[in-house]
Amino acid sequence: MKPIDLLANKVFIPAYASYKHDSSYEYISEIEAFNVQPLDVIKAYQLQRIREIAKHAYDTTIYYRRLFDEMGLKHPQSLTWAEYEKIPVLTKDIIRSEGQNILSNAWKLEELRKTATGGTTSSPTPFYSDWDSMYRKRSATFVFDGWLGYKPGMKAAYLWQARQDMTEFKTLKEKLANLLINRCIFLPGSPLDDTVMEGYFRKLNNFKPSLLQAYPTPLELFADFIKRKTYHFKIPAISCTAEPLLEHQRSLISEVFGIMPFNWYGAREAGRIATECHQHDGMHVNCHSLYLEIAPSSFVCDDLGAILLTDLWNKGMPLIRYDIGDIGRLTESLCQCGCKLPRLMDMAGRINDTFQNSKGQKIPGVWFPNQFIKDSREISAMQIIQHDIGKFEILVVVTNEYGADTKVWLQQKLDEFMLEPTKLKVTIVDEIPCEKNGKLRFCKNIMTP
Repeated sequence: MKPIDLLANKVFIPAYASYKHDSSYEYISEIEAFNVQPLDVIKAYQLQRIREIAKHAYDTTIYYRRLFDEMGLKHPQSLTWAEYEKIPVLTKDIIRSEGQNILSNAWKLEELRKTATGGTTSSPTPFYSDWDSMYRKRSATFVFDGWLGYKPGMKAAYLWQARQDMTEFKTLKEKLANLLINRCIFLPGSPLDDTVMEGYFRKLNNFKPSLLQAYPTPLELFADFIKRKTYHFKIPAISCTAEPLLEHQRSLISEVFGIMPFNWYGAREAGRIATECHQHDGMHVNCHSLYLEIAPSSFVCDDLGAILLTDLWNKGMPLIRYDIGDIGRLTESLCQCGCKLPRLMDMAGRINDTFQNSKGQKIPGVWFPNQFIKDSREISAMQIIQHDIGKFEILVVVTNEYGADTKVWLQQKLDEFMLEPTKLKVTIVDEIPCEKNGKLRFCKNIMTP
């Protein structure tokens, strides 16, 4: 680490965390020690955490007490794996319909941290967590980022789509905190053209980050720009998330930047779910924070299935066997890196295309649900299709709150998204169709080349 990185890591960050009563750094050693345990120890720990969460959920929530009583599960504190697997899957629809029935009465609503799903697999759903579980999620993020060689205090740049994450440092206090503690810059992943990317290239060269974290689609566009311009840009580590990192993208990014990107999988309601090691052969599951299982799905083949998560620490809003809306394959075979954590393989389910406006600007489609369909009660799922320049169709699965105003609102948001007026057709469907390979594409560009 550079001297200023070390100073930020050892002095500025701990002091600021103490001032803010932020425990995000307190669990790092605990998680690092856990990640090198044998698989049987890992699973025993997970079962014990599941029992504690289930007992708390039964004692403090309306939903789980009703559910467990209906199952005849009177003693969740002694739950077996067989009993656990009989617990009905928790879906986003259930969460929307149950509302505060899923929240623990151990906290007042205003004492919990509210977030929402990113919206790439369905319309965003409000989620809550107690603060201790949130701090543990952040600690896990720091641990897995350490696999890339990145530690808190080092500079990071984000080529990012989720505008809600892009902090604007306006006041002198905010700017000073970013200079000494956060040490990051945000580069919007849309819209992108050569002028925008030229500015990004110069900004990154001046900033010299230790980590570039990006959505794969805008990073692919940026890498292609650098290659076309025959520019050179070296960076110690690159990580990708939010979309599947496709092989042609990984190849281009590796060629242009001279390093292999690390892929990781996360969600706002679950934090860091899984991360690649240096073998780049699947993503190791964050077993200290989550129990991940694969449920068979009718629309996929082989051993692919729906990803179900149980949050092992969130007592504010217990999530037990939660269907996150993605599909994948899990293996417990030993990775060549020696880590015993199971690996998530063949991630699918979040595929998004890039759109184009009349100015020639390219706009990654994943940005649309992330930016605009936030906490929508009228739409439960959607797919946006570009048929031609300025011509779009949105397939929507609607709720009983959907009305004419929703279509007007979608048109307005699409125009904002594309940075110009568009023609939009809204089609109501029963479900968003899967592709032939079982994957779901939520943004499709089917324009004729």
